[in-house]
Amino acid sequence: MELRILGPVEIYDDRTEAPWMPTGAKQRALLGALTVKAGQVVPADRLVDELWAERPPAGAANALQAHIARLRRQLPPPPVAGAPATARREHAWLATHPLGYVLHAGRTPTDAQRFDHLLTQARTQAAAEPARAQGLLRQALALWRGPALEGCGRGTICSTEAALLEESRLLALEELHDTSLRLGQHRRLTAELRELTAAHPLRERFYELLMTALHRTGRQAEALAVYEQARRRLLHELGIEPGPVLHARLEAILRRRPDPAPHPTAPPPLPPPAADSPMDDHRPHDRSQDRPAPAPHPAPPPTRSRTRREGRGDGPPPAARPGGTGTRAGRPAGPPAPAPHEAHTAPVPGGPQGAGEGEFDLRLLHGEIAQLRHRLETLAREQRDVTDRLGRLERLTARRAPAP
Repeated sequence: MELRILGPVEIYDDRTEAPWMPTGAKQRALLGALTVKAGQVVPADRLVDELWAERPPAGAANALQAHIARLRRQLPPPPVAGAPATARREHAWLATHPLGYVLHAGRTPTDAQRFDHLLTQARTQAAAEPARAQGLLRQALALWRGPALEGCGRGTICSTEAALLEESRLLALEELHDTSLRLGQHRRLTAELRELTAAHPLRERFYELLMTALHRTGRQAEALAVYEQARRRLLHELGIEPGPVLHARLEAILRRRPDPAPHPTAPPPLPPPAADSPMDDHRPHDRSQDRPAPAPHPAPPPTRSRTRREGRGDGPPPAARPGGTGTRAGRPAGPPAPAPHEAHTAPVPGGPQGAGEGEFDLRLLHGEIAQLRHRLETLAREQRDVTDRLGRLERLTARRAPAP
């Protein structure tokens, strides 16, 4: 049995090979929030906020209890190793606590934990065995059935976790294509990378990978056009110049620097992972500890240099900001220094066992960053839609205007 949140929330029973999904929207949001916080007591007031946000009903506590009772009746019996069927039926997923409710998943994993497990294995073997790492990354990405926690509403718990999971998925995609480039598979990657740059136009890493693939196939002019496309998009949407990763790739193409030779390792056979394979730890995974393996390409420093739009006079120049070394839009930036990948994060003090206030704050910060990135892309798409509609309206009005 497996709890699934990489898509619509559901419980998959491998004994019947059938997924189970809550019927009501509130039950889906409730199961999604409790699965994200599995093994932790979730206060009742947080669940009320998750289900109704700023408009709770008059009897919110009673309404929450009713939804909890309905969800309990719908949940399939969880597996308990070595216990008879009657004991399994009596075992409850949901337990009431003086402070709230807790979902006891026991040894039942989630697909998000399997995704993290495969991702960790791939990053461990990326340097020595890129072919095997490529296979593990593909297995991890194959677990996704759609947007994470789809249909669970916009509550804080589910939306934050969904944003973090989506960021992990995009990082896995970046690592998969980077590994494929290292294996010399650049010819078949250009179409996929063009789709990714169109779907995520503010994510510079996809542009850099596409430029690399085009450069290695001898299409330097197209690679330079991709850089210009990324530059125009970033200036238009965010008012910033491309970061050090793209700038370094541009310099390498202009100076015709040779790329590293593809890794000669042949792909070893990979047995398919068992759905119920035991993992070291089934507690909720802290995504703030995720760090991708070092990429072979130059990468930006932890604090990105950003420039303002031309003509905007508010605020101090970038060089005067704390940690700012940027240049004005339109002026060439200085040569970038190699630095860790922009997705790398600072380690949490105390490690995974030192879960304290600092770790909690860092996790919230990562959630807010992921949400802001998603919001920026959403706003950019909405702005383009509004611009297109205004253009169509102006053309329609011009056609209908009476002649003088």
